[in-house]
Amino acid sequence: MRKCHVMLLLPAAGLYLVATCRARSFLGCSPPARRMMGHSTRDGARRALEGDEAYVTRPRRTAAHHSLSRTKTANAKRALGENAEAAIGGGGGRSQRLAARISVPGDFTRSHQLTPATAGEGRREAEAATAEPCPAHLRTTTASFWIFKLDYSETKNLAIGQRVSSESFSAGGHLWKISCYPRGDRREHNGEYVSILVSLVSKSQNVKAIFDAFLLNRDGTACWAPAKRIVHVFQQEILFGWSRFIKGSDVELNYLANGLARFICGVIVIQENPTPISMPPPDIGNHLGRLLDCAIGSDVSFTVDGEQFPAHRAVLAARSPVFEAELFGSMAEATMPSITVQDIEPAAFKVMLRFIYTDSFPADSELGDSPAEMLQHLLAAADRFALDRLKLICSLKLVENISVDTVGSILVCAETYNCPELKNRCLDFFAEGKNFKEAAFTDGFVILLQKFPSLAAELRKRVVI
Repeated sequence: MRKCHVMLLLPAAGLYLVATCRARSFLGCSPPARRMMGHSTRDGARRALEGDEAYVTRPRRTAAHHSLSRTKTANAKRALGENAEAAIGGGGGRSQRLAARISVPGDFTRSHQLTPATAGEGRREAEAATAEPCPAHLRTTTASFWIFKLDYSETKNLAIGQRVSSESFSAGGHLWKISCYPRGDRREHNGEYVSILVSLVSKSQNVKAIFDAFLLNRDGTACWAPAKRIVHVFQQEILFGWSRFIKGSDVELNYLANGLARFICGVIVIQENPTPISMPPPDIGNHLGRLLDCAIGSDVSFTVDGEQFPAHRAVLAARSPVFEAELFGSMAEATMPSITVQDIEPAAFKVMLRFIYTDSFPADSELGDSPAEMLQHLLAAADRFALDRLKLICSLKLVENISVDTVGSILVCAETYNCPELKNRCLDFFAEGKNFKEAAFTDGFVILLQKFPSLAAELRKRVVI
């Protein structure tokens, strides 16, 4: 009876299980897999690697176990059936103990080192599709790897076309089966080559996947020289792979370890990244902006230097804690249909209202003839109504507008409304070159010394006159 070994690799868990079973032309089975796993995959793998014993029962022999590929003719089946029965041997209901752990190269999953198969080499004629490179836009999904440990002294005497197959395994949500023909799958090769083929077992069509196969050296390291890779769109139950994977004489001469030839095969299902759905940009700001423009449903009005600004209490309260306290608290403004706002420029109030509704800031060209002055008024309004985001934006914009003419007034604004970063930028500007000498004669600098004489001491520390 021929010994067939299968090792299920679990890359995610970093564990490897080796099972030995006696089967006629069958590799691995579901019951052994379940027993190997124990109570859970991780627990079973751990126990197996630690040396716990488990049992693998030989599955009941069926005609399918000895059959040729489904693409073979009935005559070929009849011609080889008797020889296959004699070569494989009799039954027996015994179970085999779990084999000892073997050395597996830690880099066997480095598929990028595999040599792509030559176009058309060792392909089955039943498949007209050709291999193709794996495009960059494809996303790799699930991968499964199997290792075949074949007793070469026995399998090399099998009939041409007789295969050893894995149990169905899952990769990428599909079931697959790998078949190894120790003496090849084609008569015209005269039994000189080992064939490695894979088939899609589940009822699926057009499944794109990578099929990898390579050998282990005698010392258990991966041998990339005869390694092969193909990318193929698989159809159900059609075998695909390499009829001339490697010469049997090469296996016998270079790759046997204790009489075993070890083939590692992997199926990596890939799928194209779905075309991204075009999403329009958020437009809630546009809708709320139109609500502000047409004053539909407005329930409060603000008077700023004689100019009226209708608004909505709920929107203002949602954006500003100051407006919330003023419009829904115990203050008198809570019941007033019109509220007069002092100490703020109408243009600045208008920009502030639009920012509250749309969260958008106007372009510099919309800030008037003096952007620095408008930004200072707007920063003051943002500080007054606790609009922190608007205040930060104004501060950053003012940094861009620092000049000899504006640095004094901007520094006053920074000190008044607690903008430390803006203040430091202004002090740095004073310390550069001749900026201080020129800015000292501006009205803004005079106001600065009047309102914050303590800043003169800070300037003396930084400025070299």
